[in-house]
Amino acid sequence: NTIAVRVYDRQMGGGIVKGRVGIYEVQDALLPDQPLPGPWKFKWGDDPQGKDGLRWSDVEFDDSGWQSVEVPAYWETQGFKGRDGFGWYRTKFTVDRSLEDGHPILLLGMIDDLDEAFVDGQRVGQTGTFSDRGKARGRGDEYKTLRAYTLPSEVVRRGGVHTLAVRIFDVQLHGGIYAPPVGLVAREKFLKWQRSQENDWNW
Repeated sequence: NTIAVRVYDRQMGGGIVKGRVGIYEVQDALLPDQPLPGPWKFKWGDDPQGKDGLRWSDVEFDDSGWQSVEVPAYWETQGFKGRDGFGWYRTKFTVDRSLEDGHPILLLGMIDDLDEAFVDGQRVGQTGTFSDRGKARGRGDEYKTLRAYTLPSEVVRRGGVHTLAVRIFDVQLHGGIYAPPVGLVAREKFLKWQRSQENDWNW
């Protein structure tokens, strides 16, 4: 592997001047029990009402003409540079048997900026406020929030293949599902990790 670091120094000292340089493992990282890696389907724009009778979140919607993208990654790095506004992701998944009794949590990693998540056309969670007029608003710091939504019990019990659709609104700069973890995790494992993060800040 080759590591290259481009540095621009404007004045005084320059370069990599402080800190431990190396490759490290994050010991308290939250890892999905069932990752949902890319490629996913992606389309720029918004059509929540479904002009053809189907919403972009519906199972029956045909996304064969959508672009394939990697998740997680900023959409700017995948052909949508400088785009702000709405974009949609879609993918298919099944629930591993090992998670059927674990009340799984859907992890969508870090998203810039706001999102609505749908499983089989049913909204399972959102960050930010969305209007029927194609607008969205938030506090401005949602891009730093890990998305973790409860997977409906009927989805787990039903089995089979499920459709995950994520509607995203980017306010400015970068956009999309940009950082892990992305996948399914058992609820107890997630709660244990969440408690450990809270304890880290209880000084």
